[in-house]
Amino acid sequence: MRTCERCGAVLDDDASFCAICCAAQSSPAVGASFDESIDQGEASKAPFVPTSFGEAITICFNKYYDVQGRASRAEFWYWVLFVTIMDLIPVVNLGALFVLTPPTITALVRRLHDTNQAGWLVALLVILGGAAFVVLACGLLYASAEGLNSEDEAFLWSTFAFATALAFSAFVLTVRPGTPGPNKYGPAPVRR
Repeated sequence: MRTCERCGAVLDDDASFCAICCAAQSSPAVGASFDESIDQGEASKAPFVPTSFGEAITICFNKYYDVQGRASRAEFWYWVLFVTIMDLIPVVNLGALFVLTPPTITALVRRLHDTNQAGWLVALLVILGGAAFVVLACGLLYASAEGLNSEDEAFLWSTFAFATALAFSAFVLTVRPGTPGPNKYGPAPVRR
């Protein structure tokens, strides 16, 4: 037995990847690059990808601030399901907002990496989505206090349409299949 070079998890002696953090482990060919160290025999030893609800939650908490690597669709969408369930529990809701936001953002970045997209798209989505939310919230507060004229109403509807298009774009980016095989963000998850 040996330990992962990145997270310290216990591994089999012949493991090429860590089952916890999916980091590639050094091979007998010391100094070989990642692409050179993978051959057909090692393809079956690709990183473990969670296929159950509990495994996905464990992976996302273990990678709380880790944006390196790739997240399968199963890992990401099980995490989204978990966050949604936590948000529906009134006692947990506010705490969940603060505790679950960082791993949600990092899971989204890793999910984009799986589709060979830059994680910086998340910053763009957060900035534009946050701006649309602020505009809608302020507009609705103004409307409840002062009422809306037709121009204000048109502006709020267009902001709502923009926010909806933004949410749909994020959805499309996360449901697309990942790139097959290794990409610039790491090895491909085994299951999608």
